[in-house]
Amino acid sequence: MWLCLLLLAMGALQIACSQTRLEGFMGESLSFPALHPVAPDIARIIWFSASRGTHIAEAKPLSREFRTDYDPMLRPRLALHRGNLSLEITALQLSDSGVYRATVDIQSNPTQPQMFDYELIIRVRQLNPPGSTWPPPQEPTTPMGSRARTSTGDPGGTPRPGEDPGHDKSRCGACSCALKGYVIAAVYGTLLLTVAIVHIKI
Repeated sequence: MWLCLLLLAMGALQIACSQTRLEGFMGESLSFPALHPVAPDIARIIWFSASRGTHIAEAKPLSREFRTDYDPMLRPRLALHRGNLSLEITALQLSDSGVYRATVDIQSNPTQPQMFDYELIIRVRQLNPPGSTWPPPQEPTTPMGSRARTSTGDPGGTPRPGEDPGHDKSRCGACSCALKGYVIAAVYGTLLLTVAIVHIKI
């Protein structure tokens, strides 16, 4: 009994080790490895889906017979490539994940078919890499007609150190110009009046 269990364990280990893992992305296509190089006289290849519990495709290269209509739900998305004897699944879905087996019957050695196990994993492709942000952050904008406040004391901004916040240079300049005008007018008026008085006396 122990010998039987050991043989079963060794067989399970051999199957697990010979299993090939394939990875596909939802909505895309995936092709199983080509089986044409296995033997020049392949009589038949049967693809079996463990998750669906039935075979899904069959190829007979010698008689040029190819079938993918065993599973009505999967049939529209299956394609057999006659050149390299590869099975392709298009428009992958998450439910397509699972174990698949290809059994190859060889005409020159009909008593020893070769089996190839594949573990298919379907993932959802991420549009943005982890840690990236999209859209990129935007810089703060200043409304039109307003003046941005800076640390250099520009017009409309924060005054420089030692500068009076309420001191308006533009208004001060206007007052100074008006005062100079009044002074000049007074001086010239006085001179004209003096010249007129002297002229009358003469």
